[in-house]
Amino acid sequence: MANNFSALAGQITTAQQTLAAYMANNFSAVFNGITSLNSTLSTLSGIVSQLSAITSNLEGVASQLSSINAYMANNFSAVFNGITSLNSALMSVNSTLLSVAAQLSGQITTAQQTLSGYMAGNFSALANQISAVQQALSSSYTLLSLQLTRRPSSRTWPPTWLATSARYRRPCRSSACS
Repeated sequence: MANNFSALAGQITTAQQTLAAYMANNFSAVFNGITSLNSTLSTLSGIVSQLSAITSNLEGVASQLSSINAYMANNFSAVFNGITSLNSALMSVNSTLLSVAAQLSGQITTAQQTLSGYMAGNFSALANQISAVQQALSSSYTLLSLQLTRRPSSRTWPPTWLATSARYRRPCRSSACS
């Protein structure tokens, strides 16, 4: 048994030495890993601080939304009543406009019919008057053209009876007239 104990003690010592050498060789890698982990944890700590600030801001927003929600809930009835009243007033205006439109349509139709009758009655009278004026103008034109195409007579102008009248006097150009 003493041999087994001494063999076991030797194996334990060898294992301790192997472990110590392994740990010594890998200590820098473990240290670097711990340093990287520490840096990551530090970054996460900053992120947690930022998230805490965001959470605080969101709590403020939630409080404001709650206030707005309460305001809207309290005033919804008033808004609804206002919209209902406005709708009623618009329906009344619409009804009035439809009534006025129907009245105007009837009045316009009546006015159109009256005007149409008036124009139909007066167009024939106007056409007759225009025809009479055309005939008179034609006759006057014919007489005037006959007078203009006649040869002047041997009489002098102005006629004697006109030359002796008080209204017609030839201007005197000599000193004896005065």
